[in-house]
Amino acid sequence: ATLLPHVLEPGNPVELHGLKITPLRLLHGRLPILGYRFDHLDPPPGRSILPLAWCTDVSGIPPETLAELEGVQTLFLDMLRHRHHPTHLTVDQAIEVATQIGATKTWFVHMAHEISHEEVDASLPEGMHLAWDGLRLKEGAGGP
Repeated sequence: ATLLPHVLEPGNPVELHGLKITPLRLLHGRLPILGYRFDHLDPPPGRSILPLAWCTDVSGIPPETLAELEGVQTLFLDMLRHRHHPTHLTVDQAIEVATQIGATKTWFVHMAHEISHEEVDASLPEGMHLAWDGLRLKEGAGGP
């Protein structure tokens, strides 16, 4: 196999394997990092898990990035714990951000060991869930 390097910059998509992958500017504390939006180049008929956004290790999403997340069907978003953390979203902050983005399905990732999966998952708004190791999404079904 041949590796082809790509310089990734926020807002400048690359096309790879039938996908448009758009790097998104996020904040991890004061450190600018990247998340990603995945779109089909040629969308298949029927329901899709795409557009999908992967936003982990995040404590804030700049307004220009929120605009780039419009229309996302599936969102993976950081949710560390209930208590404040300087580089990650709390449970309440993650729910607020997910509500702003308005994805059909949101999966929260990067939870600390102090999160009770069953308890927190049951308390989340409709369409929002805690992810788990081994979670698989099925194209055409909109979720697991």
